[in-house]
Amino acid sequence: MVEATRTTSRVVCGLSLLFLVAIVLEVGPLDREFLASSGGVLVASWPVWSIMVPLMVWQRRDPVVPVFLIVVAYSVCCLVVPGNANVTLLQYTSFLSACECSRIVAAAEAHGAKHGWTSTRHGNLSTEDIPLSRIAYLSSTLPGVLATRLQPATEKYFGGILVPRDVFVVRYAQGRQVALRNHFDGGQVTYSIALSRPEDYVGGGIYIPLMLPLNESVASHGGGRTLRLAQGAALIRPAKLRHEGVQLAEGERYLLVSFNDLRPTTWMAHLRGVFDLRGLLASQAVLHDGLASDLGQKAWASSGC
Repeated sequence: MVEATRTTSRVVCGLSLLFLVAIVLEVGPLDREFLASSGGVLVASWPVWSIMVPLMVWQRRDPVVPVFLIVVAYSVCCLVVPGNANVTLLQYTSFLSACECSRIVAAAEAHGAKHGWTSTRHGNLSTEDIPLSRIAYLSSTLPGVLATRLQPATEKYFGGILVPRDVFVVRYAQGRQVALRNHFDGGQVTYSIALSRPEDYVGGGIYIPLMLPLNESVASHGGGRTLRLAQGAALIRPAKLRHEGVQLAEGERYLLVSFNDLRPTTWMAHLRGVFDLRGLLASQAVLHDGLASDLGQKAWASSGC
C-alpha cells in the first residue's frame, strides 16, 4: 500500500511540476501575476503539494485522496459560478472626448520625445508604452477622473471598485511595434480606451477569439471578432480573457490601458471573488453597449477641454 501510494505521489508531483512549468512558459512574465490572484490560488498551491505529498507519504499517510477532493471541489465551484463561462464585455462610446484623447497623446509623445518609450516592462508580452505615473501632467489628475467615471459601472457589472495596478499609454506604429500576440492581462479587470480615430490607421484593433461575431452594422474584421473602437470609447473586460493586438498596416494607433485589481463592495462579491475565473473558463464573450447612466460624471478640469 505504501509503495503504491509513493508511486502515485511521484506521478502527482511530476505532473504538478510540469503543469507549473507549462503555465510559466505559456503566460510569460506579465501574466505570472495571475498566480497571486484569487483564481490563481489553486495553481500557486501546486508547488506546495509537490513538497507536502512526499513528506506525508514518508509518514505513511495518503495525501492523494484529500488533494484530489480539494481540486475537484474547487473546480466544480468555479464551473457553476455564474459569469465564469459566459463573459460580458462592456463598451462605452464617448467615454473620453476627442479633445481629452488628443491631450493624452500629446503628453505621451512629449514625454517620449524627451525620455523615450519603454518596450520591456512586460517581458515577452511587452508593448511600446509609457506608464501614466511617469507623465506628471497626466498622473496628477487623470486617474481620479477615470476612477470616478468608471466606478458605478464596475460596481454594477463586476461587483467592486477598480484598484489600478498598471496604467499606461500604448503606441502601435509602422517601423516600431505593430502587433501583440495572443495573451491575457495581469489583475482581474482591464479597461482600454481608444485614443486614435479608426480612420487614422489601417488594420489594428483588438481580436477576441471567444467573442460572439458582431452585427454587420458594427465596423469589424477578423470574422466579426475584432474591435476597432471609436476615439474615446472604453472597453471593459475580465483581465484573463484572451485577446491580441491585430497587426497595424498603416498609420499610428494609441491606447490608454489599465490593469486593475477589484475591491469587492459586498460580502457576496467577496465570496464570488474566491471562485472568479472569468476569462480563463469562458466559453463565449458577449459585447454589450454600456449605458451612459452607468458612468459617473467628473470633468477633467486641467485638460483645458
